[in-house]
Amino acid sequence: KESLEIEEDETLRHLQLNGFHVIVTNLQFIRPVLKVVEPFENVRFATPDDCVSVSKLAKKEFRYNRFHSDPLIENATASRIKEEWSKNYFLGKRGNWMIVAEERNQIKGFLLLIDHQEQNKLIIDLIAVASDCRGKGIAGKMINFAVQESLKAQSPIMVNTQISNLAAISFYHKHGFRLVSAAYSLHYHIGTNL
Repeated sequence: KESLEIEEDETLRHLQLNGFHVIVTNLQFIRPVLKVVEPFENVRFATPDDCVSVSKLAKKEFRYNRFHSDPLIENATASRIKEEWSKNYFLGKRGNWMIVAEERNQIKGFLLLIDHQEQNKLIIDLIAVASDCRGKGIAGKMINFAVQESLKAQSPIMVNTQISNLAAISFYHKHGFRLVSAAYSLHYHIGTNL
């Protein structure tokens, strides 16, 4: 069983005294290089035609993140942030690869990856599965496709999730990821009081 202690240090106390607020606790997981050899049905690299479907999915499905957890950011705004975040892949502004999963010719999941060359790691930047398709193994298939088909197949994969997202934590453990660190995510809002 893994455990990780997070200690408040002088810097955190200083930031909080100066208007920063802890919004979430992020957990970082790493999956070592694991050989994957399996056929992938209905999982592929994204194309420009997938932009609208992916951005709609991103807008609808994210709930456990620092934007939705911040009481000073409206849920509609937080959802738009995730929508725009996913669109940035198609605009060439974020990420190296995007993988999508389809069911009956509809995008039901996506995985956005960043190639972190300095650390020789793949980073899962965003991952989402439609709520009506969860529990079908779609997220695991997309990750395994990334391992097998990306140009960084020999690299470990890193991902962050919030401590409140128990389903994600369980998923990452089940798929070979191990907890390596934890950190607070803080926000500072100008002209507001929490």
